[in-house]
Amino acid sequence: MLPDPITIAVLTGLFTLSGVGLTTLTQVINTQRNQRFELTKENSRLEFETSRERADLIREKLEKSHIILSEISREFSLTFLTIDWSAKMPPIDFHNKYRDLCAKADKVQMIVDFYAPSVRESVEELYGLMNCYWGYFHVVLLIEEKGEKVDYTTPSYLEAVRYSQMIPAKVYDIQRKIREIAHSVIYS
Repeated sequence: MLPDPITIAVLTGLFTLSGVGLTTLTQVINTQRNQRFELTKENSRLEFETSRERADLIREKLEKSHIILSEISREFSLTFLTIDWSAKMPPIDFHNKYRDLCAKADKVQMIVDFYAPSVRESVEELYGLMNCYWGYFHVVLLIEEKGEKVDYTTPSYLEAVRYSQMIPAKVYDIQRKIREIAHSVIYS
């Protein structure tokens, strides 16, 4: 016995409606899955870009500190001690030069505080060495300003020379540490 036409129509409609519902449900599930995949992919891309931008910023700041440190090393070197001494630099000019160099050391300190805190103590030690150099060389300049003779055996000159060797060595050590940090950031 065959079902009557109304039953067939109802069953056909019911099966069609069920098929449409199942198809719609499948499409919704697939759409959600695709959206989650795209969202995850976009989050990964953004994290990578943010990480790269951060690494670039850190590298840039550490490069700047490296350059400033090179200038500090040069200004406190034996060569520049000899240049300043033979030029008979007035103590006030030396004070101004020292103030400018202290401001540069402060910039390095700020950079390492934010981007390489493990180097902070070394920069503080450098600043202490700079102060000692300043003190001894200032005495040399004052002695000469009074018209007294300064030579290679004068104690304050000998101490200034000693610090003019210690400062570049300390700078090199700090630069090495900064390079290591920069490399770890760049290549991680």
